[in-house]
Amino acid sequence: MIDVDAFGLARDGRTDDSARFQAAIDAAMARTGRLYIGAGGPILLTDAFSASLHDVAIAGDGVRDIGESGVYGHAGSQIWITGRRRSPFLLGGAVSFEGVNFFWPGQTEAACAGNGGEPIAYPPLFGQQDPPAQVNRFDFVNCQVTNCYDFLVDTGNSGGAVLGAVNLERCHIYAVRNCLTLQLVPEVVLISDTLFSWGAYQNEVNPGATHHLRDFSNARGCWLKVVGDGTGARFPSTQVQGIKATNCYVYGPAKGIWCAGGCLGLSTLIGVGFDAVPTVLQVDPGGSLVDFRFLGGKWYPLRIASASGADTTAIVIRDPAPGYPLQLSCSGLEIPFIDGSLAAISGDAVGLVSFSDLRCGAIGHTGGGRGPYDGLAIDARNAELRVALSDFAPQNPATAGTALRIGAAALVSIVNNVFRDFTVAVDIGAGVGTVTLDGNTSLRTRGKTSVTGAGAGRASGRSNNWDRPG
Repeated sequence: MIDVDAFGLARDGRTDDSARFQAAIDAAMARTGRLYIGAGGPILLTDAFSASLHDVAIAGDGVRDIGESGVYGHAGSQIWITGRRRSPFLLGGAVSFEGVNFFWPGQTEAACAGNGGEPIAYPPLFGQQDPPAQVNRFDFVNCQVTNCYDFLVDTGNSGGAVLGAVNLERCHIYAVRNCLTLQLVPEVVLISDTLFSWGAYQNEVNPGATHHLRDFSNARGCWLKVVGDGTGARFPSTQVQGIKATNCYVYGPAKGIWCAGGCLGLSTLIGVGFDAVPTVLQVDPGGSLVDFRFLGGKWYPLRIASASGADTTAIVIRDPAPGYPLQLSCSGLEIPFIDGSLAAISGDAVGLVSFSDLRCGAIGHTGGGRGPYDGLAIDARNAELRVALSDFAPQNPATAGTALRIGAAALVSIVNNVFRDFTVAVDIGAGVGTVTLDGNTSLRTRGKTSVTGAGAGRASGRSNNWDRPG
């Protein structure tokens, strides 16, 4: 194993260590494939540094940076990054980091204030090589990333690069804008036991009146952005094969998963929490999901930045790309409150949409917005909608709308749910095909009937307990 300290780095946070650190990495890639960074002073990297990595494992001592006395960047095996022109690390095949801390000392509240209130747009920590390399096996384990602008960006279709076999495990990643921006990933990305959050303040308490990093992330940040060339008339030519995330927590970005013209396939999120994330899932026109599943976890879809008070919608799907029906399943979620509505779904390419065992106890606005706030609204003529074993209630009955507003769908099954304090429990539009209502209960319905709409007469079912049967 190569020891970085054998290469004469200053490690004082002031002297540029770029050339000596590059020499250490080159030696590790040429000889042993392993580089050790022991605890000590920070390694300072400037625009003089940009390493094309391959066949190398870089390991630190694993001590986590908890921001002692409100100051980050000094605990454990530290790498400080100041370069603004290019990514410090460009990924090739068989690269791993374990037990290393990365810090951007220039990304502070004061720097944002001097930049018109905007964070410094540093290049991503991990980027693509030029010419593009095939990235097979990237492991990032027990590391901390504090105040990067973007963590990992791989838009491989632009030059033929392919990112595969990615594993993020037991990390803390504080990203101001986007954590992951992906386009072409033929294998599943594995993420486990990791905290993702907005940028941490240089002074964590931050007694001042402004919180630039927090507000920027909560208004414009994203955990996972899937990009591509999909349109309203064409399915994306590339795909992120899938995400499997378990026991993670995503705190503070404006969006959780965002399909911006890209396709995300065969994904499962198990026990993943989303806190202060206004929109947990968004599919723009031309994007798509292929069998995406949320299994368990707790959501708090709300804004807490300067835009707090604005209504939000936790799931937004608009006109996904044609060619393959979008499929979404949400099961076992606990959503204590939503500053707006649960879901708004529309488009001809929407296929199966399933909600089961949900607890949505406060749909509406914690600040008492105007409303009315619906639970789920869907207008997708080819969709199959299933809602089962769930409990829906508004934050404030005075601003409650309709629990389930179904404008159009091919097949609807609503079974064993409870709807409390809404104006209407279920509104069935004229564009709805077959509808089954079984074993549902409505309580304290504020309107004239629990089930209404131009298509209500076509609904069949039994054992419902509507408090206003009409």
